[in-house]
Amino acid sequence: SPKSGEQLHKLEAVNLRGYHTAPLTCITVHHSKPIMVTGAEDGSAWICSLSREASKPLKELKEHKQSVEAAEFSKVLDWVFTASADGTIIVSDISTGEVRSKIELQGAVTRALWHPKAPAIYTSGTDALVQLWDARNGTLVRELRGHSDAILTLAVSNDGAWVLSAGDDGICAVFDIKSGAGKLSKTVNESVKDDAGTPTGGNTEQDAN
Repeated sequence: SPKSGEQLHKLEAVNLRGYHTAPLTCITVHHSKPIMVTGAEDGSAWICSLSREASKPLKELKEHKQSVEAAEFSKVLDWVFTASADGTIIVSDISTGEVRSKIELQGAVTRALWHPKAPAIYTSGTDALVQLWDARNGTLVRELRGHSDAILTLAVSNDGAWVLSAGDDGICAVFDIKSGAGKLSKTVNESVKDDAGTPTGGNTEQDAN
């Protein structure tokens, strides 16, 4: 309970088919329905109910081969995606649990987000790419380049027109999805170093194209 801090329910595996048996790695709550999705280290994912009286697992989603790193409900359709370190994103129907589409990246998925106004998914991964996918059929819509190392996080504007990414290369990139144009901001300028050879933390900017 947010008011008292008291634990209302606890979900745990009562048998091999009852719920997760591996450590949980992600959780997401639906924006309007009393349900959530949980993902685990073994690649399993479950849709669960949320209520003050009793929360329980409802249905198991299609399993990934490796850890589930992210999950999110769409605000446009009654779908949810699960994203995995195995480089796949599985889009499932909330009501039936059936797979609607499957997306395959070149590397592990590090972050994934729904487009706020369309049936599309933004992804980032260890392949240093930001990509936009059509969730209805799993096809690639746009690919954005600018990073030279794994991308660790993403953020999307409220209208879905801009996407921001930041990665292991010390770069924060801002991309215009429609045109693909972007601006890169390098958080550590390696050309400016102190006497010990340590970067001093200057900033540089350049076009992504």
